[in-house]
Amino acid sequence: MDIKDVNKAPYNPRKMGRSARRGLETSIEEFEDISQITINKRTGNIVSGNHRFGILCDTHKKSNLELTHVKDDRFEITIKSGGTTGFYARVVDWPLTKEKTANVVANSGLISGEFTHEVQVVLKDIAIDLDAPLFDNLRLDEMIIDLDLESGLSLDDDDCPLPADFAEADLDKKEEKVDLEDTGPERLLQLIKVSVPEDIKDEVKRDLLEYLAKQPYYNDITVV
Repeated sequence: MDIKDVNKAPYNPRKMGRSARRGLETSIEEFEDISQITINKRTGNIVSGNHRFGILCDTHKKSNLELTHVKDDRFEITIKSGGTTGFYARVVDWPLTKEKTANVVANSGLISGEFTHEVQVVLKDIAIDLDAPLFDNLRLDEMIIDLDLESGLSLDDDDCPLPADFAEADLDKKEEKVDLEDTGPERLLQLIKVSVPEDIKDEVKRDLLEYLAKQPYYNDITVV
């Protein structure tokens, strides 16, 4: 395959703000690729991929595994009796402080970007074709917001009075009142207004919607 044929996935429901991107760039400059299983030969410790290595050991037994050199600092984790685990490892030679720093960075969610509300579209697509137990075991079910959320919200001001400081001039600016019975999360996300940095706006709105949908008073909310 030629690299010219490689593209970023157009459906990728994850975005990265400027600060997260700077963090990832610094990590790559300092540690190169630590997204794979990385082993520090100076200490024998796994820098990243501790849990993946643990599962490999549980599945195949550590005594049945070996590191087979491929090239430079790259090794394949193979089975002594023959066969492969499908995993590769990178072996580095770092002082303990660098190892610990890389371990923390490899597990940091602050430089890995964040999901946008588009993840709900992707989840809905894969839920149709993916085996249900697999969907649940991967904990994808815990990420999904029902795209068919329904609510019998009353739009009467008496049921949901406006704040005392809501100026009359603001009432004139209202473009619509939304009946949530026919409105899904994607439309609601467009309607929610928040004052936060642009690179986290979608994530904040998604979190708000997810939180509100779980509350007992959800059916008493009016969206204007």
